[in-house]
Parts: sequence; structure tokens; C-alpha cells
Amino acid sequence: MRQYNKAVMLALLAGLACQSAAGDGVRFGRVPVKDADVVALTNKRWDKRVYLRENGKQFDLFAAYENYDIETIIRRGRYLALFLFSYGIAEDMEEGKRYHEVPHCMFVERRTGCVLGEGSQFTCDGEWVQAAVWQPRDREAWNMRALRKQVLAGTDKEGAENRRRCGMR
Repeated sequence: MRQYNKAVMLALLAGLACQSAAGDGVRFGRVPVKDADVVALTNKRWDKRVYLRENGKQFDLFAAYENYDIETIIRRGRYLALFLFSYGIAEDMEEGKRYHEVPHCMFVERRTGCVLGEGSQFTCDGEWVQAAVWQPRDREAWNMRALRKQVLAGTDKEGAENRRRCGMR
């Protein structure tokens, strides 16, 4: 039994060492929901977040959305299709406080964190048909390589920081 415990501890320590020595790229984590109204109306306790580790520092890739939660992650090689919801509390005189969410479909390069594009919830209803091509049902395909070129050309809405990440190889 003692040998087994020692082997388990060594495996855990090796895993932690590999994780801390891991290179830059996209990571996922959980954070507690801080808005008491959201907790009260939905019983939602945690959000899954997307982080980018770059040059030893880590930051929330979608910090522009104050509150968001990743529902689905679909991986294909170097790309991610992320189905996320930004959310908040809407309040009006007749109905009072209500939970409100907006769905987004985001395409991200795993290693660099380059945000290649954003679509509606209908965009995420699809599948990877090639290494760099996402095919939504009943919609035009999204080619990740073409989207990357658009970002680098400066036609994206994410700005200079995203162009810098997209320019990394």
C-alpha cells in the first residue's frame, strides 16, 4: 500500500510540474459567479472562463464581457470553436429583475489566443469538416486561415492586441 501511495504522489507531482512548465496558449478555468442577483435568479455558482497564458502571465481572453460562461468547447487541431453566453440582469418596471443572456460563437487559435471570428448561436451549430474549416448547418463555411488573414489585414474589430497575437507563429 505504501508503494502505491508513493507512486500516486510522484504522478501528481509530475503532473503539477508539467502543468507549471507548460508553454503559452489557451487555458480554461472556473471562477465563482459574483453577482448575487444572477445566483438568486439562476442558482448558477460557477463560470468557465478562457485564459491566455503569454510570456509567463495569464489573462482572461474575453474580459470585454464582464460576465460570461463557456458552454461548449469543440477542438480541432490548432483551433477551438467556443459556444459562450455573455449574461447579466435586465430590470424593468413591470417584470422586475430578470436574467438575460446573449449567445456567441467564437473561433480561437489554441496556441496564440488569436480570436479569428465571432458568430451567432447558429454559427456554433455545426462541425469541423476539415482541419481549418467549420461548417455550420445551413450556412456558409468559416475558413480559419482566411479569417486569420482578415485579422492580420486589420479588418477585424478586436484591434491591435488581437492582430499582434495573430501575427505570432
